[in-house]
Amino acid sequence: MRKFKFAAAVAVVLGLAILGPAAKGEPQAATSPLLRNVQVGIVSGGAYSNPAWGGYVHNNYFASMLRQALNEHGLLAQTDGRFVVSATLISFRKPDLNGFNFDGFVRSEIRYLVTTGDGAKTVFETTVMNTVRVNSHPGPSGRIRRTPPSDEKSVGRNISQFVKEVIARSESDPAFRGN
Repeated sequence: MRKFKFAAAVAVVLGLAILGPAAKGEPQAATSPLLRNVQVGIVSGGAYSNPAWGGYVHNNYFASMLRQALNEHGLLAQTDGRFVVSATLISFRKPDLNGFNFDGFVRSEIRYLVTTGDGAKTVFETTVMNTVRVNSHPGPSGRIRRTPPSDEKSVGRNISQFVKEVIARSESDPAFRGN
């Protein structure tokens, strides 16, 4: 349990850095009805990966990254919001390790669902796919090491893309204003 708490804390700190340029510096949704009105609902599909590969995207970490991205754009509600976003990690693919240097890709596919706060109406639904290139090489011990933590980077970029899409839709779709 202690190792899990430490790993979760490290993962959250890494997640803040992993969201990176795709989320930082983006304008907040000043005219969006989502402004300070979104809470995070059910986040699922995440799991630990092979410990030898060194990364995972656990549901708690996934939810933390989603909250962080919403907060950076001014969308996260401090209390009950008018909207709830739920996310499901549908597919997560990593390159196979074969013992040699290789270049590969990590792919994440996440389904997002935005509903009214009471869950009565779906106002936005999308599936976002993101691919991140992995450059791996043997470390000092001879084991394959990945650089950078591409699992988290793929999910972080996926979340950033979703936030951009939902902000754009909320500013033009009357379904967001009618709540």
